[in-house]
Amino acid sequence: MGLARDMKKINVRQLIIYILLLTVAGCISPGSRSKKSSLKISFEVNKKEGIQPSYSTAIWLENQHGEIVKTLYVSEYLSLGGFNDLKSCPDWSKKSRWAMTPRAEADAVTGATPMIGNRNYDFAFSKGELPPGRYKYFIEVHLLEEFNELYSGEIDVPCNMIKSKTQVTYLPEKHPKAGDILSNITLECN
Repeated sequence: MGLARDMKKINVRQLIIYILLLTVAGCISPGSRSKKSSLKISFEVNKKEGIQPSYSTAIWLENQHGEIVKTLYVSEYLSLGGFNDLKSCPDWSKKSRWAMTPRAEADAVTGATPMIGNRNYDFAFSKGELPPGRYKYFIEVHLLEEFNELYSGEIDVPCNMIKSKTQVTYLPEKHPKAGDILSNITLECN
């Protein structure tokens, strides 16, 4: 009888220790494993009277040396071969080396072409995916023929800059009817 009681005490102690260890592990591990940062980009795609822009779009990040770190989003047309047409989003097409991108990676960032109206994109990064530093972000939009607009700005990682100013470059120049296809561009990171 004494031995049975001692075994119950040991089992209860072991159970309590086991529960405490699980509780402590549960409190520490999930937070450290799931730390993610996110980058939110929003913009308005504007309607232009008298023409029909293609709206093909690429969004990407570059390091301070001008090298693409990550393509965040690319329109389906560009992803599935349009990158060979250097009239559509020529900066991204030249730098991305998209033909060498693994299919799974390409599929993960390929989406429908943005249409007129407000567009919101939320990109999540695993801890360590973007090393600390300053990055340039780009949004390139094809209008028609050789006309494109390249919107750009900078962010710091870790994200201590809440919002960033965006500037536009017209390639090869501003289209007389379709200029400023995007407006109200905001970028937030956390």
